[in-house]
Amino acid sequence: MNRCQHHPRISAFTGLIIFLTGVLLLLGEFGFFHGFALWKIWPLALVVLGILKMVNARGIGHRIWGSVITTLGVLLLANYFAYFPYGIDRLWPLFIVGLGLALLVDGNRGFRHSTGDEELQ
Repeated sequence: MNRCQHHPRISAFTGLIIFLTGVLLLLGEFGFFHGFALWKIWPLALVVLGILKMVNARGIGHRIWGSVITTLGVLLLANYFAYFPYGIDRLWPLFIVGLGLALLVDGNRGFRHSTGDEELQ
């Protein structure tokens, strides 16, 4: 079984979100949105992607990675609305920490479950 299979609805939803974001950005470039800068709320995309990752997680490592992405998005939104003093210039290492933690947990889980008796395919 291929581990990279994705649910078609999730792929379609993600594609729709990306498409609509692109359309909104394009319309903004042509002046259809006066006074509203979509790029200022881009961390909302991190929140949505993180939640989707947690909901569709196949293991604890994926849930951790989704929660890190969600947390980073929330903190960046809080920074934009002046509730949190740190921006992406200080929070970017959180991506590396989260990825490392997710890989560590997934790798450790796989190591514990392997007995060494698996048949090679």
